[in-house]
Amino acid sequence: SQRPVVTSITIALLAGSVFLTVQAITAPAPLAATSDQGDQTALLYASNCAGCHGSTVAVQPGDDLFLIIQGGTHDGMPAWNADLTAAETDALVGFILSPDGHDLYVSNCADCHELQSLAAADALEVRAAIDQGPDYLPHEDLGLPVWTDVLSATEKAKLLNFLTAPDGQRLWTQECAACHGQSVAYTGERDELEQIIRSGGGHLEMPAFEAALDATIIETLATYVTDPPSAPEGPALFGIYCTSCHATRVPTAPDLEAARAAIALGGAHEDMPVWGGILTDDQVNSLVEYVLTASELPDFGEAERLYLQNCAACHGDQGEGGSNPTRAGDIIAPISTAEYLGTRDDTTLRAIIAQGQPNFGMSPFEDSFGGPLDSGQVDLLVDYLRAWEDDPPVELPPDVPSTPDGGANAADLWSGLCSSCHGASGEGGLGTTLDSAWQASQTDQEIFNTINLGHAATAMIAWGEILTSQQIDDLVMHIRTLTGEPGEAGPPTYVAVVKPIFDSYCTACHGAAGGWASS
Repeated sequence: SQRPVVTSITIALLAGSVFLTVQAITAPAPLAATSDQGDQTALLYASNCAGCHGSTVAVQPGDDLFLIIQGGTHDGMPAWNADLTAAETDALVGFILSPDGHDLYVSNCADCHELQSLAAADALEVRAAIDQGPDYLPHEDLGLPVWTDVLSATEKAKLLNFLTAPDGQRLWTQECAACHGQSVAYTGERDELEQIIRSGGGHLEMPAFEAALDATIIETLATYVTDPPSAPEGPALFGIYCTSCHATRVPTAPDLEAARAAIALGGAHEDMPVWGGILTDDQVNSLVEYVLTASELPDFGEAERLYLQNCAACHGDQGEGGSNPTRAGDIIAPISTAEYLGTRDDTTLRAIIAQGQPNFGMSPFEDSFGGPLDSGQVDLLVDYLRAWEDDPPVELPPDVPSTPDGGANAADLWSGLCSSCHGASGEGGLGTTLDSAWQASQTDQEIFNTINLGHAATAMIAWGEILTSQQIDDLVMHIRTLTGEPGEAGPPTYVAVVKPIFDSYCTACHGAAGGWASS
């Protein structure tokens, strides 16, 4: 009979269940994923990342954490660019790489452990050692504290992330980012890079900008590094005057006066250490490999800026498409779907951006075809679109209000199709200035013909293939009302006042057409 065997198996399973139940009841509760020190970035990590990743994130050499967080992955991780601002994403990247982790290592671990041996340990073992404290077998009888009492949840996460990061990336964060920023840029040869790191001696000395920059620019930059949200023009000026040294790392200042003085009078002289006498050969090699790998990644921060500035008005913040302002009932299809990107190679995407699609109302964007962007900027846009392919943010266009019968009115057409080149009041820019002298030199028919047929060798396409004759007539009448000069302040309008603010501070969560009616 098999009854004794079955009975024995049943008893064993029952005993195992009872044992596991007792263990579950008596086990200490897990650490709450919150910060007890008011660290908002730690709270951001706990709220959005810790549920899946726990307190540590495994980062591979060359991974662009900013892009991964913003765009998501194939493993079920969502694209966070709709929920987190670029600043919040940058803060999370810094938290994950954990520059503060080195200080915690020195304070709590360095007396017994060399960094290289501890960093080489298994991540789960490191976590167990911290969680179990004096109960961790190799730590018995050493008189160590209960680390979960000594370290806050925030400090624990920072220490673990520091110890488990790839060696080259950890070294860059620990030793290099303070001067060079987290953005890694290098275009030379490997041997030259290794020699620079080993020999050191290079120096950084911030020049005095007082004689080179207008006082209003210095004031805007000082305000930007002190309180970024209060200086909306700051990012553009920082990109022009500061990124060649600071890359994407925006320095901070304790107050406006200190920031103003540093920019106007220059910064302190800093020598690059001779790292060959400080780091081991393995560390130097790891750092070199990390710099070379990370330098090959596109600058997606700049790419995102270009996309939002040049493409989002028609295609949406995430390529979701929307209503076509020139055609009633027409919907601009998504450009970020797997189907769209999977059926168009990079050459095709580049041609569309560079040369435009005049029959669909899209002007050329590369300067060789009369557009505003150089070839490198077009390449960045192609890389930005291609990055959506791994985890498409949308599959179908959103529900958007349709364009009314007859198309948009003349003011909306001007704002959406013409003002980016000619200015809101016809003050010019990439396109002609429509001032009184120009107005006097043109008949209504000549203006109609220019809009209808376009201008060869410029970014202005033949709008007659897109707009109806009535729409062009309406545009001519609207153009006649323009002064060619920036208008005086008047009642705020959506296009001129609200939309730029909405694009800067709201679309990251709500999208370009996020269910909000401007009326």
